[in-house]
Parts: sequence; C-alpha cells; structure tokens
Amino acid sequence: MRTIFILLFLALITLPSTAQPTLPKNVFKLSFDGFFFGRYQASYERVIGKYTSVQLTLGGIVDLSKTENTGGSNYNNENRVTGFVASPEFRVYLSEFTNTDVPTGFYFGTSIRYRNLNTFEAREDEFSSYEFNEHERNIGLGLVAGVQYVTSFGLGFDAFLGPDFKYSFLDSETNEINKFGNDPALILSSSSIIQETLPFAGINISYAF
Repeated sequence: MRTIFILLFLALITLPSTAQPTLPKNVFKLSFDGFFFGRYQASYERVIGKYTSVQLTLGGIVDLSKTENTGGSNYNNENRVTGFVASPEFRVYLSEFTNTDVPTGFYFGTSIRYRNLNTFEAREDEFSSYEFNEHERNIGLGLVAGVQYVTSFGLGFDAFLGPDFKYSFLDSETNEINKFGNDPALILSSSSIIQETLPFAGINISYAF
C-alpha cells in the first residue's frame, strides 16, 4: 500500500512537467445556444499552423410538437422538423500560438455550410384534414468574426457572429381533404430556389484535450 501511495505521489508531482510539452492542439465543442432551438451540434477544431486552424461541425436538428383535443373538440395538430448540418471551417487567429498552445483569442473564419431539413405539419378536426411536407436543402458560405477563450483546466467558450450567404432549394407538397361533401382532395406541389443573406451567430462550450 505504501508503494502505491509513493507511485501516485510521484505521478502527481511529475504530471505538470511531463504534460506541458505535449499540451493538445485540439478543441472539442458543444453548441450552447442550439439546445434551446432543437439544434444539437458538436465541433472539433485542430491547430495546423502558428495562426491557423481547421474545424468540422456536425449536428442534428429535431423540433417536435403535438397537440390533441384542444378546446374541447376533436382537434389534432402536429409539427415536426428534422434534419442535419455539416460545416468545415478555416480560421485565422490574430495572435500567434506556439506548439504547446490551444487556439485562443480573436479570429476570423470562413466556412461552407450544408443543411438538410424535412418539415411536416398536420392538422385535423371534425371537418377537414391538412398535411404539409417540405424538403429543404441549404448550401452557403459563412464569414465569421469571433473570440475563443480556454482556461488552464481546458474548459472555455467560443463566441462568433457573421453573415451567412446561402441558397435554399425547396420542394413542398400540400394535401387538404374536406370530410364532408364530394369535394376532391386538394393537392399542391411546388419547387423553388431562394438566395438570401442572414446573420449567423452562436456560443459553444469548449474543452481542450
């Protein structure tokens, strides 16, 4: 038992000296603000130079809601949004970090973002039923300015803001049925392409390892 304590003590006092030269160049992150909007994303950042790094973000989008028998009537309402997002990013930091530093400080970045979304809406009552399906694909270019801070314990945050220039490809179908009478079902289909520029911002909780 005494030998075990001695070995543990030696390991603890030598840990700082042995760990310092091999401090990581990697940062793992989880989207903090995304949890409030049904967007669950994780990112991995890796240092590749004295001022530069690359990052990959992957995530899923899940937003579900369902209402039944509202207002004392036979009424059902369902909304569902699901999908995924993928985004590689290149960053340039304003201050140099050495081989033993994780990327910290102010930076500028550019990214390519791809997002795939499926939206489903259904509404039914005593008189009619309605369904709406939409498939949306976004591809765009993002430009961000941000700041990343990492403590000596490896925990930190990453906050960023910038414009997102994107194209959206939309395919939708609407199906509406009148339960009374002989009216046929109304089915509408459409496809469109939308170009837009939107603000893009976020806060990540990070850990260097």
